[in-house]
Amino acid sequence: MEEKQSLNTIYVLKDTNNSVTLEINIGIPGQTSMTSILIDGDGSGDEINGNFPETIIGTSDTLDGKILFITSTVTDTSRDSNFTELIIRLKGGRNAKRFPLSKTVNEEGQSVPYIAVIKFIKIPKI
Repeated sequence: MEEKQSLNTIYVLKDTNNSVTLEINIGIPGQTSMTSILIDGDGSGDEINGNFPETIIGTSDTLDGKILFITSTVTDTSRDSNFTELIIRLKGGRNAKRFPLSKTVNEEGQSVPYIAVIKFIKIPKI
């Protein structure tokens, strides 16, 4: 598997007003993380410790043209592996998407910064 710490992509929304959900998982048991989620700079500014459960973040209409920013620091606190992973899942658009990011650190206790920039675009049916 290719190791990747950043993501810059688009997420195609349905041409309806469906709810869109976001879920973020730290993929390896025993890893710790702090994550920040912003949509067009709006958000609580609070950092989330650990996984972010599947949550409605808006609708196709409210998200169209906006940008989702996710920053996360995953620390290798597992004694079993030096592999760190962050998995971003989006649902409610044309297709459900899974975006895995990962990096293997050299030694236990090291941290890995992850960043994702996802633009929401609604494309009308042809």
